[in-house]
Amino acid sequence: MLILKKILLLFASVSLIQIPIVNAEIPAVDGPNTQILSGSEYYVGSKLGKTLISVKLLNGVTRPGVYHVPEGTNLSDLIAYAGGANDNANLDEIIVKRIFEKEIKNYEVDLEKIFASTSSVPELANNDSIYIDTDIKLDQTLRWVSIISGVLTIALTAFLISDRNDD
Repeated sequence: MLILKKILLLFASVSLIQIPIVNAEIPAVDGPNTQILSGSEYYVGSKLGKTLISVKLLNGVTRPGVYHVPEGTNLSDLIAYAGGANDNANLDEIIVKRIFEKEIKNYEVDLEKIFASTSSVPELANNDSIYIDTDIKLDQTLRWVSIISGVLTIALTAFLISDRNDD
């Protein structure tokens, strides 16, 4: 039983080293026309005299959060204000949720197709929610598979040692 405790203690210390530490700092936002209100709420844009609208940007960018932008701001400007799209963001699968006549409607926007054509980038409306889908990268999947296999290996080894000592 002492060996089992040592193995579990060793596993606990190794697993604590492998767990990534999440940085909880508020990211710095550069630019003269940007002001952080709190955690992930930003005032951006330089169109003087324009009414600000609130837009929620939920995923796929460097700084997701609530953005207060001038009316007339389009989707690509919002993504730029948020620090740009992540490497694994799918810009061809952007979902915009918009309240239209007391109904919530979902619109799918293919920003890659819009950039490749002469189409205009859609303008944002007050209280829009934007979700940019992201791909799961292979290295993240492999990391989890290796952690799970390590846990199972140690647990099985501990069980076999414990079972052998009982005989």
